[in-house]
Amino acid sequence: YKEALNSFYISPYEDWYFDYSEAYKTLLHHLKVSSLDGFGCEGMTAAISAAGALVSYLEGTQKNSFGLKRIATLRQDSYMFLDATTQRNLELTHNLNEGSSEGSLLSILDETITPMGGRFLRSSITKPLIHIHEIKKRQDAVEYLLDDYELLEELRTSLRKIQDIERLSSRVLSKIANARDLISIKTSIANMPKIRKALKASRNPYLSELSESIAEFPEIRELIENSIIDTPPISIRDGGIIKDKYNPDVDELRNTSRKGKDFLTELEHREKQKTGISSLKVRYNRVYGYYIEVTKANLHMVPDHYIRKQTLVGGERFLTPELKEYESKILGSEERLK
Repeated sequence: YKEALNSFYISPYEDWYFDYSEAYKTLLHHLKVSSLDGFGCEGMTAAISAAGALVSYLEGTQKNSFGLKRIATLRQDSYMFLDATTQRNLELTHNLNEGSSEGSLLSILDETITPMGGRFLRSSITKPLIHIHEIKKRQDAVEYLLDDYELLEELRTSLRKIQDIERLSSRVLSKIANARDLISIKTSIANMPKIRKALKASRNPYLSELSESIAEFPEIRELIENSIIDTPPISIRDGGIIKDKYNPDVDELRNTSRKGKDFLTELEHREKQKTGISSLKVRYNRVYGYYIEVTKANLHMVPDHYIRKQTLVGGERFLTPELKEYESKILGSEERLK
């Protein structure tokens, strides 16, 4: 095994994580089940020990943020298992000379246009089917698509618009998805009905059968469509993600924030008229917040209710009770909005 792992960084793990009983308990706890019978792996001592240790490792490094919801068994009666040496000598995914994919069987066959298709093809090459009936079904489907050019192009056109749903789903499950990920999900599943309809209309039983396993997720698509703007920011910390008219609280806070600019213009106009100071300015900066700025030449005209906030070389900055109340309201609404 040292030769097989020679090119990898290795982190040693304590032996007790691989103890069968400990690993079994870990799997039960993580999968929230009372038995592993339903997963078809009862009695598979080595597999359970390895899976339990892996889950322990992921829990320790990912803090339960990984999306493992079930386990599946790979059985030798369904697939031909090819060890690393065989895969290397047959140049299935990498060539022998330089280790790149160029010239490998995968590079010759790979005409996939989605990440999921690429992963499926790689898996099919490294774990080929055994049963002749399953192989024949797959061959017949490929032949049908080659003969039906219109269907093939229709499927490829729709598939080009689908992003890496497996990766995106994993990000959602891991609670690290951002708004752009959700827009990508919406865009991808919008093409599901077209793919399903095209496959269902085919006269090949295998392709027609595949159409039944395609879910269209109308509720998810509608939710994202109604709630998230079409080009959201990457960060979810600064807001600006939720559409207008989706959430009443967000709409109210936005209105407060938007009206703020009009309020400041009106306040500045009123204060100029009240005080007679034509150069008076109502301004804002991140450090000092909102303030009224008066030049030195006009300080004798400042009303008594103005509260001195900061002295400058060329003048002074003041607060009024009205401005202070507004500042609290507007800054609070912007923070809540985020």
